Amino acid sequence: MKILLSTYSIVAIVLAGVFVVCFIALLIMYIFNKKRKSKKNANENIVSSSVLVEEIVSALGGKENISSVEHKMTRLTIEFKEEGKLDLSSLRFKYMLNANKLTLLVGSDASSLAEDIRALF
Repeated sequence: MKILLSTYSIVAIVLAGVFVVCFIALLIMYIFNKKRKSKKNANENIVSSSVLVEEIVSALGGKENISSVEHKMTRLTIEFKEEGKLDLSSLRFKYMLNANKLTLLVGSDASSLAEDIRALF
């Protein structure tokens, strides 16, 4: 038994195949573009180390109010002298205040930020 396909049915099958290939290509481009935009937005949020150091030091009432700086993995622990000089509302980091120590969750830049703050002394 032979199945004969008419010219119109062959054209319809070819067009359906082209449509499926184009749809898959557009879907791949959309996904790639979305990932690229999210990486671009992440890079736009990166702030230089010097800006972060200035922000942290000013939130602690200036370099005169800082006694010591330590870092552990992703945390920065800063011992300060006077609590009255603190302005923690301006910090962009999550923090924990305990007696005269402020622990900031700064991420992987903790060691470089600690070095930069120590360089101010």
